[in-house]
Amino acid sequence: LFMATHVGTNEEDAACTQDKVNKLILTTTGSLILLLWQLSVVATQIWRRKTVLVGVKGYQVLLPRYLSHFWPWVRLLAGILVFALMFVEECGLGTLAGAVGDSGSQGTRRLQPAELSGKTVLRSLAALLLWVQVTQATVVSTRMAAFTYIIGIMVDDLINT
Repeated sequence: LFMATHVGTNEEDAACTQDKVNKLILTTTGSLILLLWQLSVVATQIWRRKTVLVGVKGYQVLLPRYLSHFWPWVRLLAGILVFALMFVEECGLGTLAGAVGDSGSQGTRRLQPAELSGKTVLRSLAALLLWVQVTQATVVSTRMAAFTYIIGIMVDDLINT
C-alpha cells in the first residue's frame, strides 16, 4: 500500500484525488497502529524490567529486549517515516479539511534540486527500509535463508572489489 500511495504515483501529476487521499489515510493509519503497538511492547518491557545490556560503541546501554536487535529498529524507524509523510505530502493534512480537488493535468515539469531534498528523501528512505524488511521475510524457510545468505555474500564481494 505504501508503494501504491507514495512511490507508484506520478510526480508530474500532483492532483490530490480522493483515491490518493484515501490511500494516504489508510497507509498512515496502519503505520500509526503498528507504531503504537511497537511502543506499547517497549513500554511494557520497560515496566516489567525485561531489559538487557547492549554494547553500543564501547558503552553498555540498558534496552528493552524488543529493541536489542536490528530488525525492530528498522520496523520502528520505517513506521515513524511513513507516519511523518502524512505531514509533508501535498495530499496530507491539508486535504483532510476538505481541500481535495481535481486540478487536472498541469503538463509535465522537471524536478528541481530543492524538490529532491525534503519529502522525496523521506519517501525514498521509508521505501528502502520497507524493502529491507522484505529481505527479513526471506529467512522464514531454510532454502530461502540459504539463498539470501548467498546473495549477501555476492553483494559483499561486489562492494569489496
